Amino acid sequence: MWWRHRHVHPEDVWLASYPRSGNTWLRFLLYELVTGQTADFATINDPYSPCADFPRFQATPVITPSQGRFIKTHEPYRKEYGRAIYLVRDPRDVAVSEYYYMRGRGLMNGSLPVFVVKFRQGKVNGYGAWHTHVASWLDAPLLDLLIIRYEDMQLAGCETLGKIAVFLGIETTVDRLKHILAHNTPQAMRQSEEKLSRAAFNFVHDDARFVRQAEVSHWREVLSPVQVEQIVAVMAPEMRRLGYG
Repeated sequence: MWWRHRHVHPEDVWLASYPRSGNTWLRFLLYELVTGQTADFATINDPYSPCADFPRFQATPVITPSQGRFIKTHEPYRKEYGRAIYLVRDPRDVAVSEYYYMRGRGLMNGSLPVFVVKFRQGKVNGYGAWHTHVASWLDAPLLDLLIIRYEDMQLAGCETLGKIAVFLGIETTVDRLKHILAHNTPQAMRQSEEKLSRAAFNFVHDDARFVRQAEVSHWREVLSPVQVEQIVAVMAPEMRRLGYG
């Protein structure tokens, strides 16, 4: 892991999140904010374009006024990170989104109840449990950190994207922010997804989607009361810190 971080610069801005928290959507938005061009899955995943995916970031161009790069990561906080935007999402929605994503890739063959148990234990991916990941960032000795909630991006997109622009030192206007948000709706992202093959996302099932519901509190329609309690029982402290009741 140290070797993969060897080209990190103090001026770089990390776009960090736990998986399935909306990081790709944020990259779509930021791509258009800094380039003026409409994003798609091909452009944001190109290592030579802004908002590159860690660890393929060495060729990413300098883009911020402070001569830094945008680099996406799902890693917990590390001492190499100097500036960061940390995107969070209600863990109940994260669990649902992660389950269907991993099932679509053939990485999860069990039922949702089985998955929820593994999710709370931090055994569904290589990044640990949601609450330990969140705590690593919330308690990080990092002065230049902006916490953004996925729900605020959905419900107050213009205001939230404006905060991100200010944090990055990027001058913009309300009209431009509205234009960017209108270009990068979940529907637009699904259209971009449909232009690529399922193999591009490593999907093995025909009904798999990278962009699914993209809704706030969709977990209410999917999780049982028992599954909700299993998640809340171990994640409540971090949920309260972020306003997830």
